[in-house]
Amino acid sequence: MLRFAYVARNGYAIGMSDSDITWNQNLKTATFAFEGHSVSFTLGRKFLKIDGVEEAMDVAPVDVNGRIFVPTRYFANAFGYQAHWDAQLQKVSLTPPSGTGDTITWGGPIGTNGKG
Repeated sequence: MLRFAYVARNGYAIGMSDSDITWNQNLKTATFAFEGHSVSFTLGRKFLKIDGVEEAMDVAPVDVNGRIFVPTRYFANAFGYQAHWDAQLQKVSLTPPSGTGDTITWGGPIGTNGKG
């Protein structure tokens, strides 16, 4: 099972800056606007919106001690990346669309902020 990652960690991994990531407290929605696309996740909802179109997910984003975590696989796929979870090494890898950059890898158990 691919893990959840803190909202900003996912964004930073593919080159986003803080200005590309917004949080709407009233709607409990995190929105990523990057490279002409908009992707939104809402706490507790098993749907994400990609450029305004809703798609189903098998899990919902969660709040852990005030930090919002979104399912990495859905985040990655929404921006054209492939995600891979290595359970043995506890590392996630994001592979960009063909020919557009290097694979990004980070690891460590949940709660270590990607250190491990």
